[in-house]
Amino acid sequence: METLSPERIKHTFIETALKEAVNLKQEKQLLQERLDKLEETREQVTASVYQKVRQDYLERLNQLGKKLLDLQKELETDRQAILEKKKTVQAQLVHHREVLEEAKLRASLGEYTDEQYKKVESAVTSEIQILEDAQKSLETELEKYQKTFTEPAPVTASPPPTPVVPEVKKTLPIEPGTDRILEPSVAPISNPPVKQETKKPSASVAVADEPTLPRINNPLTRPATEESLTQQDSAPPDRVPIIIHLENEKVIEKVPVDKTLVIGRSPASNIVLNEPKVSRRHAEIHTIAGKYIIVDLDSSNGTFVAGKKIKECVLRPDDQIKIGNATLIFQS
Repeated sequence: METLSPERIKHTFIETALKEAVNLKQEKQLLQERLDKLEETREQVTASVYQKVRQDYLERLNQLGKKLLDLQKELETDRQAILEKKKTVQAQLVHHREVLEEAKLRASLGEYTDEQYKKVESAVTSEIQILEDAQKSLETELEKYQKTFTEPAPVTASPPPTPVVPEVKKTLPIEPGTDRILEPSVAPISNPPVKQETKKPSASVAVADEPTLPRINNPLTRPATEESLTQQDSAPPDRVPIIIHLENEKVIEKVPVDKTLVIGRSPASNIVLNEPKVSRRHAEIHTIAGKYIIVDLDSSNGTFVAGKKIKECVLRPDDQIKIGNATLIFQS
C-alpha cells in the first residue's frame, strides 16, 4: 500500500471564509435577539412603525442566510476532499497496524529475529504516529466546519413575570338575628355551571320558605360561571408544534418546531425535500414571541400556504404548506 506523505495528507479550509461565516452567524443571532425585543415593545409603537422595523430585520436575516449558504457552497469542495483523505488515512492505519501485528506474531513463532522485528516495529510505528496525527488534524478541520455551519437554537424572549395579587380580606355576612356566619360557598349561584332537573313538589306538600342569603360580590370569591368553566376545561395543554411531511399522502416524518427550521434541497436542511422544484435553501420557519412564521428565501418556485403564494406568513393550526410537489402540515 502506498505511503502518504504529510504534505499529501494535510488539508485545511479557507480560514478567511470560515471567519466570515462566524461573523455572519453573530450578526444573524443579534438580529434574532432584536426581533424578540421588538415583540416585547410592540404595544408601545404604532402598527406601521412596528411592521416597517420587523420587515427590515426579516429581510436582513434573509440576506445573511444567503451569504452563509454561499460560503458553505464555497467550502463544500474542501469538505469533501477532507472526508476522502480521512477515509484514506483510516485505511492506511488499519493496514500498518496489521503489518505490526503480523511481525509480532512471526517473531513469537521464531521466524523473525529480535533485530528483524525491532526494525519492522520502528518503521511501522513511525508511520502509524504520522497517520494518527494526520487523522486528528483532519478531524479538527471538520469540527471547525460543523461548528460554523450548525444552526443555533433561536433566542426567545423571557415571559413577563406573573403579577402578584394582593390578599384581600373578606368580610363574611352574618345571618340576620343569629351569630352564624354565612360561608361564600352557600351563596346562591345565578348561573350554575351544570343544569340539574328538580322535581316539582306536589300541591299537597307544603314547602317552607327559605331565607334569602345575601349575595357575595367580592370578585375573588365569586363562583365561576358556566362560560369560565368551559374555557378552563377547553384550555389546550402546552406542547411543541410539529411539521408533518407528506409524500403521496403518506407521512414521511414529523419534525418538532423547537428551533429555526430550514426547508430545502440541501442535505444540511432540517427538512430535506429532494426534488428539482425546491431550492437548496427554500424557506425557514422562525419562532417569534410564541408565533410561528414561515419565510420564503427568494426561492425559484415560491412557497404556498393554504393555496396562496407568500413571502412570509404566520402559521395557523392545520395550515397546508406546498413547496414544489411536497406537502407539509403545521400542527400545534
